[in-house]
Amino acid sequence: MTATELKQRIDARAARVGVIGLGYVGLPLAVEFARAGFSVVGYDIDERRVGELAEVLGIGPLLARRMRGLSGGEAQR
Repeated sequence: MTATELKQRIDARAARVGVIGLGYVGLPLAVEFARAGFSVVGYDIDERRVGELAEVLGIGPLLARRMRGLSGGEAQR
């Protein structure tokens, strides 16, 4: 992908944003990207944090268990 293509995807909100670490900095950053219309993938190694986020976001127990089982506690919105 060229820089021009990347800029076009960003301008069109078609780029996917990845945020590593969903703590004090990463979580608000992920939220703001999502509010701006981007598809956001959050990643955190703390399974407890991922589970708590799943609960707060109202994700059902089956998906929450699946999220906790992913390597590193990956969650996607």
